[in-house]
Amino acid sequence: MYEYGGKTYASEDEYFDSLKVNDSYHFSIPFEYIAVNHGDGNYEIGTAYMEVDVTWSDSAHEYLISYYSPDAGNIDPTQGNDSVDGFFMNEVYDKAVSQLVSQGVPSNCIQPW
Repeated sequence: MYEYGGKTYASEDEYFDSLKVNDSYHFSIPFEYIAVNHGDGNYEIGTAYMEVDVTWSDSAHEYLISYYSPDAGNIDPTQGNDSVDGFFMNEVYDKAVSQLVSQGVPSNCIQPW
């Protein structure tokens, strides 16, 4: 038995299953990157998009997140940029979670990266 919030569930998995809202979500989230680094703190900033897909996993009992950036080819590490994974972890993940929470998805059933 698992108890949470004054309710009893057959298992912790059953509790997490009760948190499911929709099967999936998709977000297109903008983020900024350095398009051109002129040096001495002088940059040209570009905007790229991260496509974020969030899908409920019955076996994991949580929402799983996958992502990619169709603009990855524009993001040049030699200009001082992070990788697409770095941008996701540092710039996009929290925005995606905020959008999910605003749609009623509890943050404790979202897979951290």
